[in-house]
Amino acid sequence: MKRLALLIALATVAVAHAGPSQIDMEILINDDKTTEWTVNVQYTDNVTKSDFYILARRITAVEVIANGTFIDCETAKRDIGTGIICQGFAADSVIYKFRGHDMVSNFEDLQLFNQRFPVTELVDKIAITVKLPLGTALVEQSKLSGTGLRRFEPQWGKEGSDGRRIYVIWEQEPKLGETINISIIYEQI
Repeated sequence: MKRLALLIALATVAVAHAGPSQIDMEILINDDKTTEWTVNVQYTDNVTKSDFYILARRITAVEVIANGTFIDCETAKRDIGTGIICQGFAADSVIYKFRGHDMVSNFEDLQLFNQRFPVTELVDKIAITVKLPLGTALVEQSKLSGTGLRRFEPQWGKEGSDGRRIYVIWEQEPKLGETINISIIYEQI
């Protein structure tokens, strides 16, 4: 009996500490400078708690889906951002959807989107895709001459198009404790 209780306790601890194996983020920038986020977190095993932190003071239209079922989560404003905290479910896939406000700033005639993603858990792969609004493009590097700025950073991102929107995607096997700092400068065409 003690052996069975020990096995159940160890299994519970393993499930509670199952980390994400992959995180895929898609961020659509809208004409009104709001952003629409879809964050898909795949875990190595079922989890009963999941959270996502964003450096944004204001997010709206929050929806969270665990293994295809909508779940109720708490949104908590912090000093420098917002956390979405979910618990009381069992799933190996959690999708966060929300709208971010005040995340795009003006930079003379250009628009700037930047965001920091701290890696706080061991994860095998992170993919971040940022899609620009329709009718916009990455700024020409010549317009940034002498500023020390780049069209997008980190430079190892890959520029592409889905036929309608221009995007940049960053894929990485991150190290625990590092921060992925992304930025994109774009303009109306």
